[in-house]
Amino acid sequence: MMHMMPEYFTTKVSIENLLFEGISVKNNGDLFCACIIIGLATLCLEGLRVLFLYLESRVRQHPLTYGQTDAHSQDKAPLFSSLLIPSSIESIRKRRLKYHCLAFITHTINVILGFLIMLAVMSYNVWIGVSVLSGAGLGHFLFGTVKNRIHLKYPTIAPSVRSNSSVQINTLTETPESDVIM
Repeated sequence: MMHMMPEYFTTKVSIENLLFEGISVKNNGDLFCACIIIGLATLCLEGLRVLFLYLESRVRQHPLTYGQTDAHSQDKAPLFSSLLIPSSIESIRKRRLKYHCLAFITHTINVILGFLIMLAVMSYNVWIGVSVLSGAGLGHFLFGTVKNRIHLKYPTIAPSVRSNSSVQINTLTETPESDVIM
């Protein structure tokens, strides 16, 4: 006998095989716990999106601006901040590779978590849907300021990586010769 998925949203308390076979919700307490866990997973998903934005911004950052944007260099005199040069090309490559690997791991977790949340919503339970929407809203509220700070700190880089679906490589733009003051 094949178990058919509902074709409409329901407010039933019992859910058979939530996400995986054998994980079933049978009473109000189980449903409440499932909603809290799925809501927290959605909150984490929003946080991972912001972390991915930060890591991709650091990968695309121009190497000569590392000294200007690193937190430990803010206490130095502004006159010397433009003279901070990375120690070597190898250190730049290592730094970019580190940020790229962390962004890879973050993106992978982001995709897996997104699929699991999608499957939870496909249970067509209203309370699961409300918990996903609440987690996404709370995550946007909590991590929105961090996202805005990233856009302010990396104004030429961050707009190219605003969404996970269309990441574009942003290179330094050449200034027109008429704008250069000699």
